[in-house]
Amino acid sequence: MNLKKKVVYILIIFSILASLGIQVVYAIPTFMLSVDEGDWAEYEVETAQNYTMYNEINETYIKIRNGDKIKYVIKGKVYSAFRGPTGGELCILQYPICDIYVNNNKIIENEILTLKKESLPPFLPIKTKRDSYYYFWVDIDRYYQYWENLSRILDFPYPDYTFIVEKDIVTVKIEDKYDKINVTAIYDKDTGVLRDFHLRKVEDENYIEFHMIINDTNIKKALLPTPPWYVEYWYLWVLTTLIVVFTIIKIKHRTRKKLKSY
Repeated sequence: MNLKKKVVYILIIFSILASLGIQVVYAIPTFMLSVDEGDWAEYEVETAQNYTMYNEINETYIKIRNGDKIKYVIKGKVYSAFRGPTGGELCILQYPICDIYVNNNKIIENEILTLKKESLPPFLPIKTKRDSYYYFWVDIDRYYQYWENLSRILDFPYPDYTFIVEKDIVTVKIEDKYDKINVTAIYDKDTGVLRDFHLRKVEDENYIEFHMIINDTNIKKALLPTPPWYVEYWYLWVLTTLIVVFTIIKIKHRTRKKLKSY
């Protein structure tokens, strides 16, 4: 694409976005956390390959290993603007301020956890005002599309964000071909609590992988419902039923044989 065409596209896009900006100036949505100060979520590391976390208490990097427990405790909340390509505010997001623990040892204090492609926050702001017609999971996807569409037209690198909304969960997928990063995260749709986070990336020719799954939380609505024992052990019911049916058939068969012999 030559320079003249790019300039024309930029002017068209900016004029469209500017007109959109005028329309939303009076109705910028605010998305709030559904969790409170003191709430927490703990995750167990399933896979950790060449993955480290910075310990700001000791000012050192610690290597994360399989089986480690990582806990996030909310100490406060802060608002931040999510901006579009023109710099205008698309929405206001409330982010958690957290203390972070690894195996019950505090490594970070009062960290603001925002939407970053490599480290999505354990709590997302899915709550709106009662009379609001905005819906976080749909709107945040649309806001990212602004950036993605612009990056394709102007040919500059920007990650692909995908939000797949299902009945109880939302799967967030991030693919950054330029920085060789791939992220899959699963959130509880109704609370915005992270259930599963999986990062894969290549950095300086080193393969890095990190996968953690929620282990415990005081926000019980965010946990997957535990099925009753008779559902969890369905295969025993199937086996028992087959044995009973087979026994009944066998008894009937023997009874018919006896009747015939008489």
